[in-house]
Amino acid sequence: MRQFILKRLGQAVISIFVLITVVFFLVRLTGDPVERMVPIQVTEEMANDLRRAYGLDRPLIVQYGLFLQGLPQGDFGQSLYFRGRTVQELLWLRIPASLQLASVSMLVALLIALPMGVYSAKYRGRWGDYAGRIFSILGGAAPSFLVGLAMLRLFAVQWQIFPTGGREEALSIVLPTFTLGWFVSAGIMRLTRSSMLEALYGEFVKLARIKGVRESMVVWKHAFKNAALPVITYSTVIFAAVLGGAIVTEYVFAWPGLGSLLIRAVIQRDFPVIQGAVILIGVAYVIANFLADMAYAWVNPKIRYEQ
Repeated sequence: MRQFILKRLGQAVISIFVLITVVFFLVRLTGDPVERMVPIQVTEEMANDLRRAYGLDRPLIVQYGLFLQGLPQGDFGQSLYFRGRTVQELLWLRIPASLQLASVSMLVALLIALPMGVYSAKYRGRWGDYAGRIFSILGGAAPSFLVGLAMLRLFAVQWQIFPTGGREEALSIVLPTFTLGWFVSAGIMRLTRSSMLEALYGEFVKLARIKGVRESMVVWKHAFKNAALPVITYSTVIFAAVLGGAIVTEYVFAWPGLGSLLIRAVIQRDFPVIQGAVILIGVAYVIANFLADMAYAWVNPKIRYEQ
């Protein structure tokens, strides 16, 4: 087990280093950020002075080396668009909002998807199963931005039940949570159903029923415990994906998270902010994968990692 943990940590470090390198050079293919920072009538000499002030006139390899030098201290540099503010400061202001939205969305998705997936597998072929499968199909097929706009139109504009956006009111989180949770719960429900169908026909379940174990214990303790392995992996990884993939949802509902910050940074070619946000999301994804592997061993101690 120790060897597996060390190997996974090594792979995580390599993955993060590759991510940092690719993001650094890829964002610089989008163009010159100075064009977004100054008016058209500004002279070339003034633009060059601005490039020198931010170190954009140096060779790329030098800029890359300076960027790597500041990473151990959490220094992502100065924002080009938000003048006078560090990337670290901007990220820390937006992280709580994104974590709140992702956490509540995942909680709602799990509360809906797990019972629905278990029920659909338990009563396969009945009306509840068909209803659950229709729900999963609609959740996977409907784009999140379309669901968000529809919710915004109905519940915020027409019926005025919830706020149209922002994070100032307590009810502001309801619509973006439903928009994200709709898609996530559909995937978890499908995976839970398929895993439960396989587990319910296992020999250990048949043996438990022969011994006279209550059906609820058979379903939730014996079958669900074994079916939960892929569900845990998917849910852990999808949380990091939700954290970084809520860009459209945050933009639609004016939610002040990492997604809306990243959109503005891309539009303004704010290289340091783009790098910081993408690296932060990538690190969260790598950590989520690592935790998913650890969760496998926690749920089923019989699992042995030999590679």
